[in-house]
Amino acid sequence: MVLPITAFLAGVCAAAWLPQLPAVGWAAAMLPLAAALWAGAARFCPRGGRAAACFVVGCAYLPLYVWLFAPQPLPPPLEGRALTVVGEIESIPQINARRGRFDFVVHEAVHESARESTRESLGWRGKVRLSWYRPRQRLQAGQLWRFTIKLKRPHGFANPGGFDYEAWLFARGIAATGYVVSKSRAELLGQRQTLNKARQHLSERLWAQTRAGETAGLLTALVTGDRQYIAQSQWRALLRTGTIHLMAISGLHIGLIFMLFYVLGRRLWRLSARLCLVRPAQDMALLGGLVAAAVYAALAGFSIPTQRAFVMLAVLVAVLWSRRATAPFAALALALLAVLLLDPLSVLSAGFWLSFAAVAIILMFVAEGGGRMPRLRRLVWIQFALGVGLMPLTLIFFHQFSLVSPLVNLIAVPWVGLSVVPLLILGAALLFVWPTAAGVVIAVAQYLMQYLWAMIVVAAEMKAAVAHLSADLSVGLLLALVGALVAVKAAGVWKAAAALFFVAAVWVSFTEDLREGDFRADFLDVGQGLAVVVRTANHT
Repeated sequence: MVLPITAFLAGVCAAAWLPQLPAVGWAAAMLPLAAALWAGAARFCPRGGRAAACFVVGCAYLPLYVWLFAPQPLPPPLEGRALTVVGEIESIPQINARRGRFDFVVHEAVHESARESTRESLGWRGKVRLSWYRPRQRLQAGQLWRFTIKLKRPHGFANPGGFDYEAWLFARGIAATGYVVSKSRAELLGQRQTLNKARQHLSERLWAQTRAGETAGLLTALVTGDRQYIAQSQWRALLRTGTIHLMAISGLHIGLIFMLFYVLGRRLWRLSARLCLVRPAQDMALLGGLVAAAVYAALAGFSIPTQRAFVMLAVLVAVLWSRRATAPFAALALALLAVLLLDPLSVLSAGFWLSFAAVAIILMFVAEGGGRMPRLRRLVWIQFALGVGLMPLTLIFFHQFSLVSPLVNLIAVPWVGLSVVPLLILGAALLFVWPTAAGVVIAVAQYLMQYLWAMIVVAAEMKAAVAHLSADLSVGLLLALVGALVAVKAAGVWKAAAALFFVAAVWVSFTEDLREGDFRADFLDVGQGLAVVVRTANHT
């Protein structure tokens, strides 16, 4: 099971990383080849033939998925034209002093010409990301608007190693970006009651309840996934300490909420012998934990990382519920297959690889004997294995890694998952039925978060908190991979020392020094302009 699913993943990646997506006809023509490979596998090479067939299916599946479900691209003639649109604000608007930014679903688009008194229906619909500079009215999710916009097709900055904004928009179904023409007439047509509107209301209530304190934005993001209140300085501290994953409601948070309600539900169900005769306590605890995880995922707006984590959890619950003997890596492979079938574009995101790699590292660690350790020691070594084991992926996606991440996460993960988040969810539930009690609960959560944040800030300000790597990654990745393989083995002083040796080797091997008299010039794409960074031996 593991090998065919891994081959399917490789096929999806092969199609996703091509310079241009294969045509639908080419993808359809690959399916008979896959069927022939599968049929011939039983006769000649069962394992290899079936894996090859799954690889071909993966190559064909992504183009077919994009053809069926991807957003309709913005036609080139519509780019830069003034379009009158009617549609709905889908996301929670991100508001600052200058503008509001939001995802807008276009229901109807027309081109109006005042000079010729004509109104031409364009027949194009899709989701776009808009900026509205100094809007006259309060923007809310679920609002229906008619206004004039100008759009352009998605593109990001052409800097190597930078964030791929175009792929990020494509994976979220956003067909174009643009802005609301400020001088045009904007008309509010109505308001729909949507999940994102409820999330926006809860986010605003939490922000007010925490009195806009230093950690208020962090607390709001932990409950609703609304991260607009987090300052840039806070993002920098999270990035330097490797704790930025705490603000992305994904596998960590979903898993902790599931475990919390699983343990609670199992103990409560066991209090009644009659209930245990109807259904075992473990089954009902699994169901209760899954429902709690679904509610928490809904609070986060079912973002792509949240969907991926919930699908993984649902597959795990289905395996446990069936009581079939399934190897841990086979269950992980089934979860991987489910995620790929629902959204093969997930392979474009770093979160996809980090999520599955983290689970695989924990399973490998337990398989190597780590599961027999005392609980506290096991927790320490798992954090060490995750810190070093995820280093190769961190280098690939971010060209840096946090040296203090294992130690900080050892404290931050249980602190946030077992105390702050449960208190915040309880406080959010009480806000609408018992505001006084909600204020007390949220205040306790804020108090706990402030102590944790003080520790994160101290760690982030350390000069050696992060190693930035700017040279070719080929040698460094090889060293990092060796260190990762050593780290995921069962704990031991010598193994830990060997893993740290490879970490240090990566750091040293990428120290880039310029000699006296030499310089390096980097030309940067900054959008509507150009920036040049010139470095010498002693100056930038």
